[in-house]
Amino acid sequence: MGYTTEFTGSVTVEPPLNAAEIAYLTTFSETRRMHRTEGPYFVGDGPGFGGNRVLDPDKPPAGQPGLWCNWIPTEDGTQIEWDEGEKFYYSEEWMRYLIDHFLKFGAFASFASDPQFKDFTFDHVVNGRIQAQGEEEDDTWVLVVKDNIVSREDYGQLFAQAPIQAPEPSPRALPKPAIGLREQLAAEQHALAKHYMSDSRHGSQWVDLDPELQANYLAGEQGSMRAIHQWLQTLVIRMQAKMEMEPEATARAIQAIRIDTIQQLIQEVGN
Repeated sequence: MGYTTEFTGSVTVEPPLNAAEIAYLTTFSETRRMHRTEGPYFVGDGPGFGGNRVLDPDKPPAGQPGLWCNWIPTEDGTQIEWDEGEKFYYSEEWMRYLIDHFLKFGAFASFASDPQFKDFTFDHVVNGRIQAQGEEEDDTWVLVVKDNIVSREDYGQLFAQAPIQAPEPSPRALPKPAIGLREQLAAEQHALAKHYMSDSRHGSQWVDLDPELQANYLAGEQGSMRAIHQWLQTLVIRMQAKMEMEPEATARAIQAIRIDTIQQLIQEVGN
């Protein structure tokens, strides 16, 4: 019985562990972590239970999350990985324990008067990501270590994003302007206005353009000027995206040409 989680990958250790650190951490993982008189850092002479001063064989020492730590260093000391032991519980807590007690600057063991640690450097930084897959199909997550800080990312959180929306249809491509924005807009206004106004019965009367009065005057007509104004608003957005201009700057450029350019194109169409 029990529950097994498999781990893929490793975390890096910089600078690499030395021989004394590799030996101790390997034996630490091979020794059942039990409440004993020798204290929490006892590893005995080899794998298994080690020692005979056990106070409670089914209770880990204070501060240790479980009875077995299945994180081991690689032979060259550059990484820490899973030893492939089954039923590895508290993997996140154990990684945090190793870093906080044996690896980082100011680790707890550095203050212990224990000869086991006389060759430890306590200057390591751990980084990396280890993928975890439990027996249940949806039990998939990632153990993350960033500058000695351990955390966990569940795949349900990683992919909990807003629904992907289909992009809106792109407006017709505009040629990269070789002239200023004012001239570019004026040229496009001329072309569109001729299309809308070429068949208007009132084109010749629009020479003296008053935008507010003209809007009311055209309310019941073909709506050519209204169409131009609507198109101009669309053009603002298109040019803004095309030229990556600030909204205020684009609006000012549009406003600067709105009246005089439309007056000019109306004259052309009227003639």
